[in-house]
Amino acid sequence: MLRPLIRTLFITAVLWPLTAFGQSNLVDGQVRGDGSAPMIQLDATFGYSQLEEDDFLRLDTGLAVQLGELAFAVHAPVHLRIADREPLSDNTIREQDWDELGDYFRIVRFLQYGNRERPDPVFLRAGELVDVSLGHRSVVDRYYNVVDTNHHKLGFQGEVEMNYGGIEMFLDHVAPPELVGIRGYVRPFTFFEAPDLLKRISSGLVYVSDFNAPLSLRSGGSSLRADSSSVVSLYGWDLDWSIIELDWFEWIPYFDVMAMDSSGVGTHGGNFMNFYLSDSFSVTTQLEWRFATKGYQPGYISSLYEIEKWNFVGASGARGPKLNQVRKDPDRQDRHGVYGGLDFHFSSFLSLGGTYEDYEGPNNSNLTLRVQTPYISLFKFAAFYAKRNFEGGDQILNLRDTLLITQTRIQVFGPLFVSAEYAHTFVESGDEGYKATDNTHFGIGAEFTF
Repeated sequence: MLRPLIRTLFITAVLWPLTAFGQSNLVDGQVRGDGSAPMIQLDATFGYSQLEEDDFLRLDTGLAVQLGELAFAVHAPVHLRIADREPLSDNTIREQDWDELGDYFRIVRFLQYGNRERPDPVFLRAGELVDVSLGHRSVVDRYYNVVDTNHHKLGFQGEVEMNYGGIEMFLDHVAPPELVGIRGYVRPFTFFEAPDLLKRISSGLVYVSDFNAPLSLRSGGSSLRADSSSVVSLYGWDLDWSIIELDWFEWIPYFDVMAMDSSGVGTHGGNFMNFYLSDSFSVTTQLEWRFATKGYQPGYISSLYEIEKWNFVGASGARGPKLNQVRKDPDRQDRHGVYGGLDFHFSSFLSLGGTYEDYEGPNNSNLTLRVQTPYISLFKFAAFYAKRNFEGGDQILNLRDTLLITQTRIQVFGPLFVSAEYAHTFVESGDEGYKATDNTHFGIGAEFTF
């Protein structure tokens, strides 16, 4: 009864990381407030977790520090097995948490300089990557480097913006990286005397590569491995023009041309319309038309790319590694499509929004929804929902090919709080690629801010 109830309550869903430490003023590593006052926060939770088939006691302690533009957070989650089901394990401590080099990087949740939301001219982050996009999201659209909780990554993201241009880049993992993305852009009319309107024209180049993208899976093993792999690169040119730039409103049309190796090309034409209705309330929108040849996939690096690279639903409904499906699925066709995004921001009290895209042909709809309420009285809530490759509105509540993560925290007395988490996510399943799993957590904790 519990899981259906949680699904019903939270399906209305910003990805909340799967650790208990994070509902602080440094939500998802984004520094809140003006950063003028130093802040130190200590956080600890103790409770029950159900992960895959086993039950655990979970202890999670953490520290977050904000010093002006610099912020960092560390934590140490430990799961102690109290109920062991098939397949049985000889370990009391959950071995999947610490069986790879990358898992030890989970102690460093993030190290960050600057604030992407203000935005600051320089933003640098190492750790969990949250909602990473390049340019107009034509190729990299809200990417997360930690989706499979059994395989942690220490990623890097950097953004530098100046009057005459800037650069955006990210690495999925620093030891070593497999996925790399970079976009450089210039405002050409800022290099000489020109009207302000022309100085707001920006032109950029995008390059993204996965150096180890699986093409086929190795059969007969208990763990997920590629039998063959290849390099996939996406690259292209983009152009945008901030034609209207007022205190309360901006309109930015754009046009992108992107290619995926020699497999196919895509064109993207759209606009951002953003409304800044008060100091505490804003609405941002994006609406785009897309055309893709059969060998090109818009938004190829998506929120669920870490799963889709192994297990992607093709036009025929068959499943397999994403690169192979895009390059070789005989049922793929040239197609038109639309992409839309809508986000509401109510100061620090509520952030909610989502994206929807749909293309001609079957299994070509994608939906993401996000909600976050970090500062409503004693109640905090966040959720993220991502549904990929579905057909028809009746499939939205079906959790197949869906990532759903929720977390709730209620302060009960002084520094004490109770928390609940639910995650419908994915774990390796040998020959099957990935399978869905439901994880839950209930706990009690304390939070101290200085």
